[in-house]
Amino acid sequence: MFQSLYCFLFLYLNLLLRQQHEHPAAAAAAAAATAAAEREEQQQVKEKEGRREEKKKRKIAAAAAATATAAATTAARTAEAAIATTTTTIIKGSTAAAAAAAAAKRYTIGSTQYGNTSICESKNTKISPPAIAAPAARAPCSSSSSNSSSSSSSSSRRRRAAAGDGEGREEKRKKKKQNKNETTTKIIIRRRQRSSLEYKQQQQQQQHQQQQQQQQQQQQQQQQQQQQQQQQQQQQAQQKQ
Repeated sequence: MFQSLYCFLFLYLNLLLRQQHEHPAAAAAAAAATAAAEREEQQQVKEKEGRREEKKKRKIAAAAAATATAAATTAARTAEAAIATTTTTIIKGSTAAAAAAAAAKRYTIGSTQYGNTSICESKNTKISPPAIAAPAARAPCSSSSSNSSSSSSSSSRRRRAAAGDGEGREEKRKKKKQNKNETTTKIIIRRRQRSSLEYKQQQQQQQHQQQQQQQQQQQQQQQQQQQQQQQQQQQQAQQKQ
């Protein structure tokens, strides 16, 4: 269409130029028409260049949006992997701490006497953490294998006492037995207290781990929300373009 218009103008201008010596006004009109045609052509060229620039800008914006989306996705995956690694480490640590606490709580029960009750420590029986108050007087802890020896020694001591060793040795024996019972009681109480402290520490560790896991979950939710917002902004920008 433009080519036909240009041809028509060219022919019209040629006719006007031929008649220039006869009609000066026609020559001026031809010059004005030529200038108008040139201006129109320049305007069309400018419009084409503007369209090309707009297309280039759209392509650049689309490429930038795609790059930003890929970077956000990569960052989210990296954060998820780091959080998973941290969670695994925390779980392993809590498992190891629980195993150590369980091993520390293991006691053995034998023949330590509290009044008429016989309780001894063993290495295979668990005892609950809370400490208990020990009675004032109790018999020493001894195993079944040493019962015969203790009974024989007590019988010999009784014979000696009956033979006239006197009440002094009997009192010494009672004091020695009482001291031994008190020492055994102190050891048991210390172990119970230590077990109670370890139990409290284990509970504190579990609470701390739960808090860390909750914080990690909150961070994951915040990251997901940020990613969704970025994707929505990118979609809106693409729709506007």
